[in-house]
Amino acid sequence: MKALKLGVKRDECIETSLKAWNIFLQDGYLWLSFPSKYIDLECKHRPSSVKESVAGVVYESTLSLISWMHQRWFASRASVLGLFFDWIDIGDMKFFKKIKKSLSGGDAFSQTVVVFPDLWTLYNVKMSKLYHPDLILWWWQSRSAKKKAFEKISLGKVKTIFTTHSWVFQNWINLQQIIVRRPHIRYYKNQQQPRYRLPDVIDKIASLSGAKVKFIKDFRIF
Repeated sequence: MKALKLGVKRDECIETSLKAWNIFLQDGYLWLSFPSKYIDLECKHRPSSVKESVAGVVYESTLSLISWMHQRWFASRASVLGLFFDWIDIGDMKFFKKIKKSLSGGDAFSQTVVVFPDLWTLYNVKMSKLYHPDLILWWWQSRSAKKKAFEKISLGKVKTIFTTHSWVFQNWINLQQIIVRRPHIRYYKNQQQPRYRLPDVIDKIASLSGAKVKFIKDFRIF
């Protein structure tokens, strides 16, 4: 095998392919696909694509937000979906079935998300011990932590979430309030595709979910 000649084991070869996957929604399914240029790795059992039904798990408001961002900022679907599902790999595709089975298990909490311009500000507030969020999200969390966060938010198991701007892209089940601290800060404008402005995204999430929005320009929280 060419891959073995390069000193790459089969499992490592599959992992190399995973680094360049694309995800897209089609006909109620979430597809995970691999670019054809990786065929030359000649890995045995290397999947070309897998799919899993997201019907009833990824909510209509989330799908509408994905579509809106794709059209609003002329961004590729893969770049938009990456904001929501960057934790997915092959082993996680059955994860949606687990969530679907749990959806009938009780009422969801009303959710409040507090958005911070950066991690430094978020942790200064957390360390003050005046506020006790149920969940904290930031961009360098592990894949496992991101999966657990997706599950908790989708099932409504958390009430108050502290997050930086890149993690507002969640599958909100019962979002009631969005609080954005210091919305004028430049960090709220994404410098990569899709080049969104967070205040615009927050307004759209609010219109889809019915949540109330509060922009706080100083150092208060609530």
